[in-house]
Amino acid sequence: MESFFFPGLAERWPAGREDYHWHVLPDIAQISEHLTVPYRDLTARSGLAPVAPEWCHITIWHDAPVEEISEYALKQAADRVRARCEQLHPFVAQIRRPEVWPDAVVCPVHPGPKFRQLQTLVRGATAEFTGVRHQSGPLNYHPHMTLAYATGQRGEGELRDWLCDHDLPEPRLRVTTLTLVKQKYGKNEITWSVLDKIPFGSA
Repeated sequence: MESFFFPGLAERWPAGREDYHWHVLPDIAQISEHLTVPYRDLTARSGLAPVAPEWCHITIWHDAPVEEISEYALKQAADRVRARCEQLHPFVAQIRRPEVWPDAVVCPVHPGPKFRQLQTLVRGATAEFTGVRHQSGPLNYHPHMTLAYATGQRGEGELRDWLCDHDLPEPRLRVTTLTLVKQKYGKNEITWSVLDKIPFGSA
C-alpha cells in the first residue's frame, strides 16, 4: 500500500485548503456500532489512519476550491440540486465488506447506479451555475466508504488475512439526504463543516 495523503493528494489538494464537497453522511452511531468497533483491530494497525465515525462519508462529488466559487453561485447551484432532489425517493444502500485498496481500507457501497445518479445530478447543477467545468463524459466513480487511510508504504498480506478470517455483517444505510460541506484535510485526516442538507422527496 502507498500513502493516501502524500504525495498524490497533497499535490492536487493542498493541506488546509477548503473545497466544496457533496456527501452522503451515514448515522454516526450506526457506523460506530457496525464498522468502527468491529474493525478496530484491523484499522488500528501500523501504517493506517482509522477514520472516526463522525468523519465517515460517501463522496458524491468533489467540487472546486472555496475561493473559486462565489456564495451567490453556490446558493444557485444548491437550489438547483434541491429542486432535483425533490423528485428522488430515499433508498437503502448496503455497505459491503471492506477491501484493501492501493491506499486505503475501503467498503464498496451498493447500489452503484443510485449513487452515480446522484453524482450526475450534482455535477450538472454545480457546473451550470458555478462556471467550473469538469471533464465531460462518464467519470470513473465507485461509491465507497473508507475505514482507514494508508499513511505510508506497508504490506497488504496481513490485512487481507484478517479480512478472510472474519465474517462480519454488511450494514444497510437508508439514504435520504445529500449534504454540502466545506472540506479540508490535515495530518492524516479529512474533516469538514456542514453547509447544507438537502432531503429527497420533500415535494
